Amino acid sequence: MQYFFIAGSNRGLSFAEIQTLFAGQYGTDKIEIDTFKDVLLIKFKSAAPSDSDMKIWFDRLGGVVKFGRIVEDQDKFLEETADKFNNAETGSIRFGISFHGKLDRVEDPFGGIKKLSKKVKKYLKSHGVKSGYTLPQKGSSELSSAQIFNNSLTEDGFELVLISQQNSDKLLAGVTLGVQNIEDFSFRDFKKPAVDTVMGMLPLKLARIMVNLADVEPGETIWDPFCGSGTVLMEALHLGYNVLGSDFNNSAVVNSKTNIEWMGEHYALDDSRYRVFDFDISDPDGKIVTELKHTTISAVVCEPYMGPPQKTVIPNDEAEEQARKFGFLIENLFDLLENLRQETLKVVLVVPSYKTRNGWVNVSLNSVISSNWNIVSSDYIWDLQWSRKNSIIKRNIMVLELDK
Repeated sequence: MQYFFIAGSNRGLSFAEIQTLFAGQYGTDKIEIDTFKDVLLIKFKSAAPSDSDMKIWFDRLGGVVKFGRIVEDQDKFLEETADKFNNAETGSIRFGISFHGKLDRVEDPFGGIKKLSKKVKKYLKSHGVKSGYTLPQKGSSELSSAQIFNNSLTEDGFELVLISQQNSDKLLAGVTLGVQNIEDFSFRDFKKPAVDTVMGMLPLKLARIMVNLADVEPGETIWDPFCGSGTVLMEALHLGYNVLGSDFNNSAVVNSKTNIEWMGEHYALDDSRYRVFDFDISDPDGKIVTELKHTTISAVVCEPYMGPPQKTVIPNDEAEEQARKFGFLIENLFDLLENLRQETLKVVLVVPSYKTRNGWVNVSLNSVISSNWNIVSSDYIWDLQWSRKNSIIKRNIMVLELDK
C-alpha cells in the first residue's frame, strides 16, 4: 500500500515532518520513503494502516496540503467509483484532476487536465452517473486545497491525482483522501484574542511542524520558554500534549493565558494541562529552576526573540549585533537545560539568518552550546527552513538532543 503527501511551500520542513511522524510511529524498517518535487510517497512494507487511520495522522500535520492513496489499477478505480455513485442517490457529483511531481515531463498540464476531465465525465455518464468537474486556476496544474474543500470533493465526489515521477515516464495515479483544514488553522490564527505584532509572531503552521519534529508521545510535556502569545502552546495542546509556557515579559504571559483559555472554549483539550509563568532565561529564578528540575519535560519547542520585525535589508553591523544577542540568549537557554538534568530532552527551535546587503548573517549554534548536544536535524536530507519570498529574517529550524 502506498500513500502520497503534497508538501506546502516550505518543502523540506513538510517532508521532515512526515518522516518524523511516520518513522516514529511505524519504524524506519517498515516503511519506504521517496520524494520528488512537491510529492512524498510512503510505501508500507508490511500491513498498512487503514485510510481512516492515515487521515488521523494527516490531521496532525502542519506542513502538508493534501494526501491520498496510490491507485494500482486506474481502470478498476474508475469502475468502482462509477458503481459507488450510481448506487448512491446523490444526483450529480463533482470531481477534479491535478498533476503533481516532475511536471517538465508533462506537456501542457492544464490542457491535459481539461481534456482528461472531459473523458472521465463521459465515462461516468456512460455508467449512469451525472457529473461536473472543477478545473485548476488557468495555467496551474493542480486544484487548490480551497477548491477541493469548498467543492466537497473528498466527501461527495473525488479528486484524481496524477504524479509524474523523477526517473519514470509512467504516471502514478492516486485519489485524494484529505486536504489541510485551512479554515480551522485560520480560525486559530486570526480569531485568537491576544496578539503581539511588535515582538513578532510565529506562524501557526510552523508551530505545528515544530511540535511534530519534537517527536514525543501525546500526554508528555512540552515547554516553550519564550512563549510570546502562546502559538506553540496552543498547537501542542491541540495535539494532546501538556505544556509549560514562560516568558520574561509579563504581557506575553498574560497573552498566552488568554489565548489558551480561548482555546478551551472552542476546542476539546481533553485531559491536557498547562501552566504559564514569568521566567527570564537570562536571569533565572532559583525557585522556578528547582520546580523545573522536578518536572518531567520531554521537549523544548520555541522561537526565541530574534529582534524587531524588518521590512528592508538590515545594515551588516546591526545584523551581526542582533546575531550576537541571539547567540547569548541561546547560550543561557542551553546552559539552563543541562542544569535541569532531564533524563532525555529534545529541543526544536528557530535560529534566524539576517539578510544584509552583503549577504546573510547567520548564528552558529556550535559556537554557543556545549558538545553534550547532538544536532539531529543535520540527519535530514532537506533544508529545514521557513521563509517566504523576500524574507529579511529567515527561520532555520534546528532539532537537538541532549547526549547523556
